[in-house]
Amino acid sequence: MISSGLKKFGLGKGLKLGKGFCYGNLNGFIATLSDGSGYKSIYLSTYVSQEAASRITAEMDNLKKKYRLSAIEINSKCILITFVDTIGTMKRVEAFTEEALPLFKEWGVSGADICPHCQNQMDSTAVTKLMYGYAVKLHGGCAEEILNDMKETETEMTEMKSNAGLGILGSVLFGIIGTIPWAIVYALGYFVAWLGALIGFMVVKGYEVFGGKLKKSVIPIFAVITILCVVLGQFLGDAFQLGYYILNGKIYGELSDIPLLIKELWNNVPDYRTDVVVNLIIGIIFAGLGVFGVFRALISRVSSQSKKVTDLEDI
Repeated sequence: MISSGLKKFGLGKGLKLGKGFCYGNLNGFIATLSDGSGYKSIYLSTYVSQEAASRITAEMDNLKKKYRLSAIEINSKCILITFVDTIGTMKRVEAFTEEALPLFKEWGVSGADICPHCQNQMDSTAVTKLMYGYAVKLHGGCAEEILNDMKETETEMTEMKSNAGLGILGSVLFGIIGTIPWAIVYALGYFVAWLGALIGFMVVKGYEVFGGKLKKSVIPIFAVITILCVVLGQFLGDAFQLGYYILNGKIYGELSDIPLLIKELWNNVPDYRTDVVVNLIIGIIFAGLGVFGVFRALISRVSSQSKKVTDLEDI
């Protein structure tokens, strides 16, 4: 859903309404307006020369400060401007549109009359497409070329050797490493739930470090490994604590007795079971929150983007 304020602004500028965004010619640029939790954004589908990119980069700090921007992302075919969404954001969006966009043109950023793909003048073959969630205007042939490249890349990824075995091994090893801070903090008598998020991050990182190639099938495996590592971290923390007590004579026994002691605590001490279950639930929740953004990005990377390309009403 697009917010009412951004929708009103876009329609007032003559933009068209899509599903959750506005798009069209905004002060001479092909633009997509969208927003989400804590941000509003303007995406410009445009050719950006190296000189133009350098000029924007040189002015970036001033632009960020003046319009309260969280980021300006630039590549040769687009510019993404992201506003911190707070009181007065729409006034800053309007001011940016009226003040900064004309400067972009002065600095050499191409307008709506230039195809961002081939850098040639638009002609009667121009089409408007939704690609990667944003509106773009291209020559029909350029759009077809981009779509074919997307399909070719997706085919290569599908056929590519996944190295899932090594990747999963890396996930397990890094996940175990990620449990150590959890276990140490817990053994010291504290509970820091966000350390569960660290475990989730390490699971994904380990897969990548060991050369695993991302595919949809491995994402549920990440979730399972993360949960198992949270469980391991909990009981490893108990093991550290019991080991400390044994070594200091507070509990009679040997270090080799620790697994049996944990089993007896689980079977015979209801409060211990309750604490463990509560800690595990909280840890798993925080681990999930910690890797939610990572998982979403992973799913986006392995999802077919070519199937999401759709025609938009011509601008």
